[in-house]
Amino acid sequence: MLELENSANAEPDQAVMVGIPEALFLSLVARLYLFPLLAAIAAAALGYYLSVISGSAAFASDMITLVCGIAGGAVMVLRNRNVSREFNGSFIVHLLRVIEIHEPGN
Repeated sequence: MLELENSANAEPDQAVMVGIPEALFLSLVARLYLFPLLAAIAAAALGYYLSVISGSAAFASDMITLVCGIAGGAVMVLRNRNVSREFNGSFIVHLLRVIEIHEPGN
């Protein structure tokens, strides 16, 4: 949830447009998509390596790789959920304006 200064005089439950700086958007994309993906790939590679050096059968090797990849991605996603973010400095999110939504037929 975002708490913003109500400079547009928006009412509760009213649709609004917010402005997000590009640097903030890219850092959020990296944190929410790129890092979990990289963690999953790294964990899968580690799982594959461990399964090969342990001499596991092909199916077991695939399962170890899969489980490690899912676990690595899940750990990063859970880590991201527990990190709160303050928007300050160049990462300030602004309330731009109120959006008028017109229902069809009205």
